[in-house]
Amino acid sequence: MLPKLSGYGVVMRRLRELDIHLLLIFDSLCKTGSVTRTAEQLSLTQGAVSQSLRKLRTLFGDDLFVRSKSGLVRTQRGQELAQPIRDLLAKGEEILLSQTAFDPEHATRMIRLSMLDIGDVAIVPTLLQRLRREAPGCSVHALHLDMRAIGDELEAGTIDLLISGREVSGGEIMRQKLYTHRLALLVHEKSPISGTIDMRDYCSLDHIGIHSGTSSKSALDRVLEARGAHRRILAVTSHALAVPYWLESDPNLAATVPAFLADLCVARGGFRIVQVEGGLPAFDVYQFWHSRYDGDRFSIWLRSTVRSAFLRHAVFDM
Repeated sequence: MLPKLSGYGVVMRRLRELDIHLLLIFDSLCKTGSVTRTAEQLSLTQGAVSQSLRKLRTLFGDDLFVRSKSGLVRTQRGQELAQPIRDLLAKGEEILLSQTAFDPEHATRMIRLSMLDIGDVAIVPTLLQRLRREAPGCSVHALHLDMRAIGDELEAGTIDLLISGREVSGGEIMRQKLYTHRLALLVHEKSPISGTIDMRDYCSLDHIGIHSGTSSKSALDRVLEARGAHRRILAVTSHALAVPYWLESDPNLAATVPAFLADLCVARGGFRIVQVEGGLPAFDVYQFWHSRYDGDRFSIWLRSTVRSAFLRHAVFDM
């Protein structure tokens, strides 16, 4: 007859049954509310995630998640476990990171940056040049900017850095100013618009708007309207790199674009910059990361490297 296990013995047995990978899956399900998204986030099959969820339910003696119209939602027990498990994973990661140095010369990892498409042109080529010298085994994945999930992505480490001029909510998100974002009014060389215009004429133009957010107005338009100015927006795109093609197809249009893109278009020919009296608004651009990676050697190196890449294209307020 087997001896009866003490309370301590029961705990030890259950700990031996607990695979840390199950906790990672539980934490991801809490954030995504989806077996499919969890599978994508952790590079697993949906079947593997479902099987792990069954193990979790057996281990904790509760359904943990139930289906709803909006996806998986936590049961009361699942709600109680969410924060302790997240804290446990964070502590484990902190212990591992504190013992692991980052050696760029021998590192082999994907660097995941979330930013607008203009960053693909302005920043990634310079960053790749530096990686070839300092971290030849690393590669870069420029991801589409999705502000709705960015906080969770930064916390989970699925995004290493966000580069944006927009604010990110959450007390655990940290930021560093990269540069002051200048704007320029770009037109096709066949445009009838003169070389210099005032703000009234600027607002009366047929504008291409560049806006990637879910709100109805861009940051530029909010600033202009606070000054009592209102642009006429004829078309909107979330891809700044599409603008030159739109201007080429209709030279009567105008677009306010990042100065770097305007300079690039002028240098390649077929476009010119129109000066606006009084100047256009400028915006600060930051790199954002989660506080859990603030002391991570890789994150520290990456933030320094990205900032150096921006120095080629902007004037810093030192």
